[in-house]
Amino acid sequence: MSKTLILVRHAHRNTDDRTLDNGLSEKGFEQAQRLSEFFLQHFSDPKPHLISSPKKRCRETLASMASGLRKRVFVSSLLDEASPGESTTQFFNRITRFLSACKRSKAQVIVACSHGDWIPACIQVSTGQSLELKKGGLVQLALSKERVQIEKVIQKF
Repeated sequence: MSKTLILVRHAHRNTDDRTLDNGLSEKGFEQAQRLSEFFLQHFSDPKPHLISSPKKRCRETLASMASGLRKRVFVSSLLDEASPGESTTQFFNRITRFLSACKRSKAQVIVACSHGDWIPACIQVSTGQSLELKKGGLVQLALSKERVQIEKVIQKF
């Protein structure tokens, strides 16, 4: 049986000070609202399991959707961007652990919000393909025990 994993790159970030864990810009909140409207139209049944990187911009990207679905956003460090000192092997192992957890999950639809380095690495690890997402974009994957397949890519909301 196949599950749906939707990877969302966080919406446009407030860039006043990139050293802070700042949240979304005004543009980012507008993107997040459009993303939420899309999900409420297409993925409200069954209600998806929502997971976010610990970063504020990722949590805020999913907040409107969570409110509309009356769901909680769970936070997972497995979705965090690569950290200084983390090797490529460690980063890819973290992604592999996340994918394994998704496959074991009882949820049929999982929405995960992460970063511009994490999502392309996840696509590479899981499908062998190369894909870059714009901020606020998404890629929909079909997850089965045997393989992962890209079903849909939306670059802009």
